[in-house]
Amino acid sequence: MDSSLDPNAHPRNMLLDHEVAERLRCSVSSVKRLRLSHALAYHDGRPALTALSDLERYVASVKIIQVLMHGTPRSYSAIPADTKPRQFKLLTVSEVARDLRRVPATIRRWLRTGKLPYLPGRIVRIDEADLNEFILRRSYRPEETQTGTVEFMLKKRAQEVAEIKRLAREAALRRRMPRTLKKAKRLKPRRG
Repeated sequence: MDSSLDPNAHPRNMLLDHEVAERLRCSVSSVKRLRLSHALAYHDGRPALTALSDLERYVASVKIIQVLMHGTPRSYSAIPADTKPRQFKLLTVSEVARDLRRVPATIRRWLRTGKLPYLPGRIVRIDEADLNEFILRRSYRPEETQTGTVEFMLKKRAQEVAEIKRLAREAALRRRMPRTLKKAKRLKPRRG
């Protein structure tokens, strides 16, 4: 059916309240509360429509991240995550835990210590794009340093020193081992 003939049709980049609620993973009444408090921009009318770009802007402005405060030990404070508006897919803590094969407590600790930005609320939501960036940061291994550079020489020297220390520990253990065995034989209880 042609959307120009259907009075209930709305443009693709405009969302109804229930569609916004699905994307934000919250209730329709929460979306209405956001609209009425002017936190979420909308186009007035019946029905009220929210532009997809406005929704992306709202999500980017609401994300927070925990940062360590100086002075007091292990004290964190929430600050805006300062992310740019982009397409998003919000996940709950339990969904992230299931996808990463972790327990939810680990995901909550990552949020509490500022490793992941999130949308606060009764149900904490994490943007899938932020999660992917976090995973890439954790799994990134820089390329080997080029031979002949200062970094390469320092790294090679550190490996050589570590090998010398390991060999010295082994030699000391071999020297002490016969004495340790003699002591063990002397302490062995006699049968009789």
